[in-house]
Amino acid sequence: MKSSAGVAAGHERAYHAGFPDIRVKPKFKLLKSDRVFTIGSCFARNIEIYLAKAGMDCISLRHTFPGPYYDLGGQDRNGALNAFTPNSMLDVIRLGDRDDRETAGVVQVGDDDYVDMMLWGLRSLNGAELASARATLLRAYGEASQADVHVITLGLTESWFDTKDSIYVNRSPGSSIKTARRGERFEFHNLTPQQTFAKVDEVIQALRGLGKKQSRIIVTVSPVPLASTFTDRDVVSANAYSKSTLLGAAVAVADNYDFVDYMPSYELVTMSRREDAWEEDGAHVKSALVGRVVDFFSRNYFED
Repeated sequence: MKSSAGVAAGHERAYHAGFPDIRVKPKFKLLKSDRVFTIGSCFARNIEIYLAKAGMDCISLRHTFPGPYYDLGGQDRNGALNAFTPNSMLDVIRLGDRDDRETAGVVQVGDDDYVDMMLWGLRSLNGAELASARATLLRAYGEASQADVHVITLGLTESWFDTKDSIYVNRSPGSSIKTARRGERFEFHNLTPQQTFAKVDEVIQALRGLGKKQSRIIVTVSPVPLASTFTDRDVVSANAYSKSTLLGAAVAVADNYDFVDYMPSYELVTMSRREDAWEEDGAHVKSALVGRVVDFFSRNYFED
């Protein structure tokens, strides 16, 4: 069996000492002074926090939403920026170019009561709150062009399309009773491998076309599993399909460009010892393990 870089074969390194011994050959190096913009799921939010602690300027961290706007309350934070599918990532990147940028993907669910389907985890908002939240979203992606590095964390293939506004949204219409009652407005699309590759490639091109900066792009896949599925498959099989499809697309797209690299955060987490990697719910990655993933990233991608 062929070894990698003259070291032990893959099966011996995959679960090495509880944390996989994965070798990478970065296409480029980064500076601590580089500005970063992250796009993706909650795992992307975890990564940017650690990058900020390492001294990097994370543009996406600047754009927070008031804690009371969230279903769960809490502190002001940027979790509403979460984007899970290549479809919704592409459409939110392009949102600022639309004539209906302030209303696309917004569902009116009552008198002065709205749900912004482009923003994850927020409760229904009144008109003033909606305008403020949407302005924050547009401002965040308007500043994405300032980044020297974009980090994309792909999460799902299962997508929801708003047929009224022709836009892919960042939450399921079934996420609340208010939007579920208006579910006929949305179509469920589960990306095929071919569609996933094409959409990820479009995301790369959209980021590359922002402003005048020629950013470098790191593509990863979120290890966080699906909690449920809208397909006819068992959720375990649906998750395996989604993650393998995203991983294949991420690697294939990265292979096409010298300014795009694939970073194996998915493998680093899923091949780690379970008790070290996951919280008790089996759905959230432990903070310490996220730290090890970012340490891996730092060792391999930062200039000495």
